[in-house]
Amino acid sequence: MAWCPRRSVALGFAWLAPALIAGVGHAYDIPNQVMQSFTFELHSVDDDIDLYIGNPQSLFLMYVRPQASLLPHLEFSNTAQVGLLRVRDLSLFEEPPMPDDLSEEEAELWEEPEARVVAQEWRMELTPSAPALVVLRCVHGKARYDFTGIDVREAYLLADTAQVRVDFDRPNRVVLERFKVTSNSGSLRVRRFLNSRARSTSIAVPNARCELELTGETTPGYFEIFVEGVPEKLKLTLLRHMALHVEGPSPNVLRFDRKDLERVGTGLQSPGYAASPCRISLHFSHAIPKLEIEWVE
Repeated sequence: MAWCPRRSVALGFAWLAPALIAGVGHAYDIPNQVMQSFTFELHSVDDDIDLYIGNPQSLFLMYVRPQASLLPHLEFSNTAQVGLLRVRDLSLFEEPPMPDDLSEEEAELWEEPEARVVAQEWRMELTPSAPALVVLRCVHGKARYDFTGIDVREAYLLADTAQVRVDFDRPNRVVLERFKVTSNSGSLRVRRFLNSRARSTSIAVPNARCELELTGETTPGYFEIFVEGVPEKLKLTLLRHMALHVEGPSPNVLRFDRKDLERVGTGLQSPGYAASPCRISLHFSHAIPKLEIEWVE
């Protein structure tokens, strides 16, 4: 595999070249190193993304298929132990060169053709040595972001007409200070979200199908979740024993109505909510016609 030498990385941004591995496709490998903070940015178009934790010896491993296509552009820097890694679909910014055999008049009238977008498979292993801020954007295609084992301190996910799945199969070792998802159309599924330990969550899913599983381990603290916009359909799975406060348009609140929940103003709340070690506050900005609630033990 190919990697960027530590000396050149320390000097600033370095462009990383892939190696071609027989039977695997193109691969990138960045060895791990000491960092106090780390930011990971990803922008894909029409790709099949799979992101998960890998071997601690490597900060980042990436495999790309098919071979005969524009490979993603990678840039990495680690200055004063502040790491930044960007992975971008090359079709987003590569300009096709002007043909060199054009006349002066033809050159003035020449228009750049649109970059040809080729669907690819991106398999990525991310294992930073410091808590990470992740900014992930996918246009069309599909993506699975498995944050299990990755220390995530902030996460911003943007999707446009894409199928997105987010997993937290074990508790995040650090508090996730901010988690924001915007998904236009397409679909979004978030699994075992309580494991994220997200203090402030914003989920905007206009015209999208969304499944949000408020399951996993409850940890002490106050956690707010804001659901914005009107999804095509929203399914919420909640733990029956969690300390929950719900507020928003009455059609939404009424879907949560149970005998053991108390009326508090226009909302509903679990008995003893204020004294509970773990408190979940759920807010809706708009009425959602297709809202499904499932309670689990």
